[in-house]
This record gives sequence, C-alpha cells and structure tokens, in this order.
Amino acid sequence: MRYGGRDMKKKWKDKAKLMFRYEIIFRELMARNKIFIKDWEKLLAHQDSEDYEDLFEATQQKWDDIVIPIDDFLIVDALGTEENGSPSFSPSDEEPHHLTLRIDLRYPTKKIMEQVERWLYSYQSEYRGKLGRHYVLAPEDYELYIEVWDLREKEGKSWSQIKEELSLNSIQTARNHHKAACKLIKEGLPGFPPFPTE
Repeated sequence: MRYGGRDMKKKWKDKAKLMFRYEIIFRELMARNKIFIKDWEKLLAHQDSEDYEDLFEATQQKWDDIVIPIDDFLIVDALGTEENGSPSFSPSDEEPHHLTLRIDLRYPTKKIMEQVERWLYSYQSEYRGKLGRHYVLAPEDYELYIEVWDLREKEGKSWSQIKEELSLNSIQTARNHHKAACKLIKEGLPGFPPFPTE
C-alpha cells in the first residue's frame, strides 16, 4: 500500500464525501423535526413584527449552533508515543464515545494493529453494555430510514406497500426502520450534538 500522493488525495476526497453525506442526512432529519418546524413556522408568522430580527437570530442560533460538521467521529486520533512502548486507549470522561490512541511506532504495524483491534473490541463492548450509547451507522442505513418515514408519513403508504417498494425483508423491517427514523428525527444523528428538546 502506498502512502501520500494520489492515494492520500483519494483518501481525503472519499472522507470528505462521507462527511458531506452525514451532513445532508443530519439536515434532512432536522427538517422533519417537530420542534424545528414549529420554530420556523413561528418565525414566519412574525415576519412583520418589530422583534422579527431578534427572533430570527435566536432561532438561527438555536439550530445553527448544533450543526457541527463531522470530523473524525468514527476515527481514533494518533497522538504520539506511550512511554512503556505499548498502544493505549484513553477514553475521556466528558466524551466517553471518543478514544485517544497512542502508539509506539517502533513496533511492527501488524503487532500494533492486533493490539488496537483487541483493545477497541474490549472498550467498545464495555461502552455498548454499560453506557448504552448510539452507534453511527453507514449513511445508506439512515437514508433508508428517512425514505421509509417519508413513504409512511408524507405519502401515507401501508407497511406492505413500503416493504414492496423498498424491497425490504418483511413488514416488521419497515416498522423497525420507521421507528428508528422517528427516534433520529426527534433526537438527532449520532456523531452530532442532539437536537433541542424545546
């Protein structure tokens, strides 16, 4: 495997595309959020009022402040070397879903990756079991959830019609995707700050 040059450019280009997809998904969820819709309907209803500018600024700040572009929320950061010569993870109390990775680069890549994989599996299992956090899925999963939600909520299609139209395995799968979409629309996308609750 080559590093740098054309390969590095492709890697960053692919990463930028992925980040952009998540950004679009986040905004699609936000546009379906009841509180977001209510806030902007209130704003539109006060277009001619004297306090419109203040209301506009407050509404914009409320929602724009949470739109933080995704950076490396799926990736641990390489920050240096550990004194004892072994890789180590250091979860933060403030952000238990983030890990800091420190690696002694004198070790062979294969050994480092084996250790990283073991520790990542161990910590992720603990994270899932004790903290019950949400996991970031592939963008196509979220896009499918939104599609199911739109077919059900906007077009009024039956579970059976949704199953057929999207070639899903079962009606229960359609229901599950709809339930997942409802949760995302209400709470926001994992990897981003949560949506406001009022």
